[in-house]
Amino acid sequence: MNEFEIKPEKKECFIVDIIQSPAIAENIELIAGMNNLKKYFIREPLIHRPGLALAGYLEHFDYDKVQVFGQNEVSYLLSLPEKQLKKNLERYFSFPIPCIFITENMEIPPILLKYAVDKELPLIKVKEPTSDFIRKITDFLEEKLTPSITVHGVFMEVFGVGVLMIGKSGVGKSESALDLIERGHRLIADDVVDIKRMPGGILIGSGAHIIKHHMEIRGVGIINIRSIYGVRAIREQHRVDVIVNLEIWVETRDYDRLGLEDSFQNVMDIKVPLILIPVRPGRNIAVIIEVAAMNQRLKMMGYHAAREFNKKLVEWIENQDKI
Repeated sequence: MNEFEIKPEKKECFIVDIIQSPAIAENIELIAGMNNLKKYFIREPLIHRPGLALAGYLEHFDYDKVQVFGQNEVSYLLSLPEKQLKKNLERYFSFPIPCIFITENMEIPPILLKYAVDKELPLIKVKEPTSDFIRKITDFLEEKLTPSITVHGVFMEVFGVGVLMIGKSGVGKSESALDLIERGHRLIADDVVDIKRMPGGILIGSGAHIIKHHMEIRGVGIINIRSIYGVRAIREQHRVDVIVNLEIWVETRDYDRLGLEDSFQNVMDIKVPLILIPVRPGRNIAVIIEVAAMNQRLKMMGYHAAREFNKKLVEWIENQDKI
């Protein structure tokens, strides 16, 4: 099976994962539900502001998402007559809500606190403004829950283009990457590349934490690129713009010499440009990858050199026929 055809691993997190994350933990206070921080899974990187649900409209209530109460939600609850307030909250809390965050360091309405305590629902007070907290928690959930796969290859930034090199073991991926580093380009990951599908159909590649900034060079062993070349030679992550498949040159194979038709690799339902580069003694693979990266950058800007050349050639032939 092609490693890109492997289904992305299913991601999920608990409420405890959210409130213990460094970006969030310093500005919150757990008020209730401390024993149920692992009761429900969060599986989508989205939050829900339940204004309509608190008003009684539950047709499209996203109860399984993180609930965030801002100034508007709390003010609305405080404006309701006591009988209506109890009725609305009774309906709201009848759903299996995973947690509630109340922002702006607001005082929690006693009746809301009572329902949370009775339901043993995690209720967290947030010191930050609503918009700042939503940004932080959304960033955390996207990082934690986005679909991802792990592939064998080398990931480089070449002229601002994210180049993922794949191929059989021993074909020369790491050696080509080392040449590219010598030429001023940056290593993102060697051997193990984590690829995440971000919102908007963007693939982001990064290195596995334990081997980050390291490379294996046969005959030399494990080397630390950051220690040898400095921080200029590394990067933490980048968008996957093109995949370069390195393979040993097969004499009987007819390799593309024009480049009129683009090839693509499906990665988590996203089409990524795919380039096949045959490897044999005498070919400078690093230079070829540089050219491939620059050519891909031109394509991303709307210029396709092979097709433009073919267009001019056809026009020249047609003009010759008219003579």
